[in-house]
Amino acid sequence: MSHFSNLTYPLIIISLTIFVLITPACEAVEDDQRKHLVIVFDGLRADYITPDLMPNLYRFGQEGVVAENHHVVYPPVTRVNSPSLATGSYPGTHGLMHNHIYLPEISEDMEPIIDIHQHTNYHGRSYEDMLSHQRAMGITTTILLPAGRPVNTASTHGGESNGLGGVQAGGNKSCYDFAQQYPDEFLFGANEVPDLPDAIEEIEKYLKLGAHMIGESKFGVECDSPEMRKNL
Repeated sequence: MSHFSNLTYPLIIISLTIFVLITPACEAVEDDQRKHLVIVFDGLRADYITPDLMPNLYRFGQEGVVAENHHVVYPPVTRVNSPSLATGSYPGTHGLMHNHIYLPEISEDMEPIIDIHQHTNYHGRSYEDMLSHQRAMGITTTILLPAGRPVNTASTHGGESNGLGGVQAGGNKSCYDFAQQYPDEFLFGANEVPDLPDAIEEIEKYLKLGAHMIGESKFGVECDSPEMRKNL
């Protein structure tokens, strides 16, 4: 992380989106009027803001207010969350649903749009919400990535990487069942916590049922460990 060591300005621009919310212009600004500058660091992880890496931004937060339980709107991409921040409304209201625009009246002859990274039960999202979102986006084929069995082990970071905590994504059966309901629109992958004794058998089971890929693996297991070698 040494490439951040010289970034000491109080506001570091990293893929920056800026919204300026100001009071109406007038010749004289009353004492009780305020100008607000809202700066959004797009993609800046919270654990980068440390006294060593970004001392001034860290101090800025310590002297102000740090929200520790805030959440983005879904889907968690720039062009969806930016208007939500600016308008205070959800994507269903402001109408921007992803980082690209789908216009059915002019897009019928376009190439298929394939989404290779979706999860079932993402943050509690229902099947109906998943289906309506993908259709609204004009996605022709979606590949569902299972999270592996919900076990609390060191390799799953205490359950954060496989459905117990974090985004609470669904496992193999959840992805398989959803894809079976909508076979013309959804495909599924196979996945498992790699250091479970029967991980290979679980992955093979769903590959035989028609899984199109293995993934996504976000487990705390070394990439060249015996567990990963046998799964690959």
